[in-house]
Amino acid sequence: MAELNQNIQKYCSSATEEEAANNQADFNICMYFTALLQFPQQLRFLALRHSCYPAGSWKPNDDKTPEEAIASVAPHLSSFVQRAPLDEVTGVASLYSHRLYIELHYAMGSPSLQMLLSKLFHTHERLSDKNGMANCKLIEGDSLCSPPFTSPVIQNLIPIPTCHACGDSTIWDGPEANILLKNSEDAFRCYQEALELFEASNSPRGQAAVHLRLAGIKHAKSCTYDFTDTERSTLLQKASEHLDKSLVLFDLDESNVQIVKASQILIEISKGQTNMAEQRKRAGEIGKWGRECRNELVSYHIGMVMIRFARREWGKYSRFDTANACYECAYECCAQLGALVPAFIALFCRVGLQNEMSNIAATAVLVDQCLIMFDSVVESLNERIRVANTETPIGKVDRQHMLTRKYEFISTFNHSVTHILANRESLDNLENYRKWQEKFRWYEQSDESFAFLRREAPDEQDTRRSDIAKQIFGQSLDDILDVFALGNAISDKFWTADMEYNQAITDGNLDSAETSMHEFIRTAQRYERTYTQYMFQIIAYGRIGEVSKAREVLDSVTDSELFNDKLEEFLAGRNIDMFFPSLANNAIVVCMIAMDWERGLRVLDLILKIRPNCFDESPGETPIDLSIRQVNAATVYFKGSHPETAFQLLLKARSLIELRRNQASDADVKVGVLSKGLVETFLQLVAVCLRCAKLNLPTSILNSYDHGHPQVTWEEHALLFMEEARARSLIDALLSSAEQQSNEKKKKRMSESIYKRRALTHLQSIHKRTVEQHKELEELTKEVERLDIGTWSSSANDLMDTMNSTISPSDLFGYIKDDVVVIEASFNRFGCILMAITNKGIQEYESNPIRDVDIRKWAMELMQIMRDMSGLHEPEEEARKSRMEELSKYISGVLVTPFAAIIREKSHIIFSLSQPLTAFPVSALVFDGKPLVLHAAVSQTPSLTALYHLSRRRAESAVPTVSVFTKALSGDPQGTDRANEETFLPMAGVEAISISNMFSTWPIEASNLSRAQFRDYIQGQTSILHIGTHGTVNHGSPLLSSISIGEDFRVIDMSPIQSRANLIVFAACLSGLGRATAGNDVLGFTHVVLGTGCQAYIGTLFEVSDFASMVLMTLFYRQIKETPSLSLAEALRNAQVEFMHFDTEQATAFLDRLLEAWDAISSEMSASTGAVKSPEEFVPDGRYLLTLQKMMLPQIDWTSPIFWASFALMGYGDFCFSHPD
Repeated sequence: MAELNQNIQKYCSSATEEEAANNQADFNICMYFTALLQFPQQLRFLALRHSCYPAGSWKPNDDKTPEEAIASVAPHLSSFVQRAPLDEVTGVASLYSHRLYIELHYAMGSPSLQMLLSKLFHTHERLSDKNGMANCKLIEGDSLCSPPFTSPVIQNLIPIPTCHACGDSTIWDGPEANILLKNSEDAFRCYQEALELFEASNSPRGQAAVHLRLAGIKHAKSCTYDFTDTERSTLLQKASEHLDKSLVLFDLDESNVQIVKASQILIEISKGQTNMAEQRKRAGEIGKWGRECRNELVSYHIGMVMIRFARREWGKYSRFDTANACYECAYECCAQLGALVPAFIALFCRVGLQNEMSNIAATAVLVDQCLIMFDSVVESLNERIRVANTETPIGKVDRQHMLTRKYEFISTFNHSVTHILANRESLDNLENYRKWQEKFRWYEQSDESFAFLRREAPDEQDTRRSDIAKQIFGQSLDDILDVFALGNAISDKFWTADMEYNQAITDGNLDSAETSMHEFIRTAQRYERTYTQYMFQIIAYGRIGEVSKAREVLDSVTDSELFNDKLEEFLAGRNIDMFFPSLANNAIVVCMIAMDWERGLRVLDLILKIRPNCFDESPGETPIDLSIRQVNAATVYFKGSHPETAFQLLLKARSLIELRRNQASDADVKVGVLSKGLVETFLQLVAVCLRCAKLNLPTSILNSYDHGHPQVTWEEHALLFMEEARARSLIDALLSSAEQQSNEKKKKRMSESIYKRRALTHLQSIHKRTVEQHKELEELTKEVERLDIGTWSSSANDLMDTMNSTISPSDLFGYIKDDVVVIEASFNRFGCILMAITNKGIQEYESNPIRDVDIRKWAMELMQIMRDMSGLHEPEEEARKSRMEELSKYISGVLVTPFAAIIREKSHIIFSLSQPLTAFPVSALVFDGKPLVLHAAVSQTPSLTALYHLSRRRAESAVPTVSVFTKALSGDPQGTDRANEETFLPMAGVEAISISNMFSTWPIEASNLSRAQFRDYIQGQTSILHIGTHGTVNHGSPLLSSISIGEDFRVIDMSPIQSRANLIVFAACLSGLGRATAGNDVLGFTHVVLGTGCQAYIGTLFEVSDFASMVLMTLFYRQIKETPSLSLAEALRNAQVEFMHFDTEQATAFLDRLLEAWDAISSEMSASTGAVKSPEEFVPDGRYLLTLQKMMLPQIDWTSPIFWASFALMGYGDFCFSHPD
């Protein structure tokens, strides 16, 4: 450009007057080409004046008219237009000049645009140029739909190139959220006229351009409808038809053909019924075309459009499936193109999606892929930095630009991946976190991009950049980087401490957990006072429940500091989109942690003053962020005596949560959606309803709210909200199980596909795999590809849909028996809410200040004491029993004492408890000075709704049948059992033989059973499955917890099964299965087992003596055999009570009967010639071991709770095998 201008000036200055006059045409042509070359830059510059352009200090404000602004920016073009008025124009060049001039008006959003377009249209009409007339209508339609920096073709998305690892664009995210494509009737009329004119002028490419725009408009409008709305399907079908026409009409215009193909991919994804393997392949072909045809910009643009569309689908519409699918296609497109940065962004955005939905396994798999890909991306940026020609001004600027982009990529990835790694509840999380932090510190200290931004001898451009930073952020660039580095150091210390804290909690070591947090607090206090320093201190105190300490720190923080010293600029309307949302969220959270409700209300007032719609929408934020902010604000309003405002916000948050959950087909996503503090939504709704009940407010108040409940009492509304926060994935499984009966073949295939995909993901999430796991991973990978289980569709949604019809309280109560009371309790950081429910309804309820951290301390200590118990008569054991009884009284005072009068009248107590008591030995609770089980039968249920569904699975009255699985202990001592270091459990074999003999069957040798064979047994006709083999629990991935057969049979392997068994018993040691500190482990196990179709299961909470297990299980099955009309809960209670009342004499008689049976069985077996193993083959020296055990009986303390309280009955405890028709 500079060279052209120079040659023009040289040409003009050297010409004589006569030559200049003769060559005026040459001069005009040169100037015309100059104007054309400058046009793109002028267009971008004038677009800064558009009202939709991001506001900032660079926005011009010179009071110029549009014509004056254009004349100052594009003087040559403006001059051409003035010299050739439209009513005199006849030439193509002059017409094109006016077209460009109009586009500059369009770029500014000029009020003169429509008038100028009308004049140009009539000029083309005068010249009988229908193509020109059509283009005028096309521009007019575009101007009615879109600002100049986007297009209806891409639904007003702004595919701006970015190096932000999460795909964020601080500048453009906000504006993009505010320029949604509207279905303007005026625009549609313009496009229809343009289409008719293009058809009349026989312009196929023009027609194709119109169809492409109409498809974009239809597609955009369809996105505003729910998947179930027929209008959505109709619009998507019409959009597809427009694209089909456009594809034919563009013909050999390859660039536009690729854009059409990309639009088709997005529409197929939006339809929700698509083969994702095929769509990924099509997206990859677009990237491959761009690389091979050297048209990289088009494919790059398409990849970015896919990313932006995915962001909108998630951010605005909460559609997990479509967003995830679009990211997958964007990745394929960009990866095939060789554009590593956008490919990485697409992959890391999937990490963000899964992490926000708390899908731990998928997050682990994807984040590991990102960590592997990270080095390749950095190297690609390094290569672009190396090839920049620093000998030229442009090359030097380009190199500096790439260094800045590299810094942005590394720093933003670190910021996001640090939080993800720190929150991963999977194997090796702390180790992986530390590896990444070590890597990042190297970049921070040694990489050129970080050094570039910290240069001690800045040049003129550095100074200008620092001035801009100070103007926008109020700090110099060096100060910003220093604060950023300090914040990274403090956050690193906190996340390390937090992971150590969580691991210690999982291990049951509360002292170690609290020590980790206290050490962090002491370390943080030594740092310079900054935002991260005092905020993380408050959060750390909140982790360990020290509210008063958190309050002290909060009191030392001013309102300005609470917003990171940006409050003044926020109040002035500056940088709100950039910084305000996250700072506002944090400010509310720390007020909640410190329980400073007065300060919290003041903070909310400030937030609403800065952004009045802060709790109604979230431009540039994820829907998770908005719902969490709504819940937190609602909590402050509720605690600050504004219950109606709180209720409104909570209902909004609830609506968003349900929307997200219902629009995800992935079972693991559905399980995780409530686990990020969002469960507080429902608990606060419970609290609001109960407060209204105490105030005797009329329930008619609720009529103006969309809550989806029937007309019931305040207390019943509270119960329904509490149920919404419990066992949702189990309810999904129970409902889909019922649906599967109606379309068994199709549903079974879908269920099997989902199972294999889940198994693959969970195996991939393990870093240290066994040889068997590596082999299975390879096989599953091939099967997944063959079955194409990447396909997600409405049928998958049907299978796992919650069917959100609310069950009325009267129906919930109606399935509770007369002699039963259900104690439902929920704990959170502010206290607990309890209800006592019978078939007459909610009898009593109570709210008290005992928090989850308080009850957890008692529960963890009690359960640690139980694990330490020996069950023998010894002084240390008496001390343990005494302390356990004391702790049990504390917990009983919370759970049982408030409802003592009701409990005394009932013979079966069902507990439905939240963390940290989801797997607590409730039968050991103290009631009237004795263990609760001595008063009544005790069982647990995940929720009252789950109990309702389980109780409706009535089986025909029949004599119970049992299948017993155990491992023979005879054979090669170097065999599989020994290789796996499984504990020798001879009494498990004795137990299996005793139970089998009782039901006239024989144990099934499990050592050589494959998973497929074991699944066949589970799906068989037996009413009880007794599994007496070893079990292990995987705390990082609960679905990989397993029982030991020929190959490990995992929890996830049960997920596609429909069992006909009524009861499944896991009698061997599932060590730690029920720790109250293990997150959702028990919850996950419960969901899968009960979801198979059985009504209840019995599991062990601790590692139990195999002798005690044998005795208790034999007593239990004897109850079932002799009195099949007993409920499961009654049978277990009778066995526990009988066990507790054993003495040496009774125990000796019990063993004598077993020995007699042993001898009888052995004799019978020796007389037969069958291939069935004899008792001695299952348990070598079994008779000797039983005899030896008799000598140890005097040492046993039969009242020790480690023996009888370790067994928990979960599910429908009132099930009876024999009952009246």
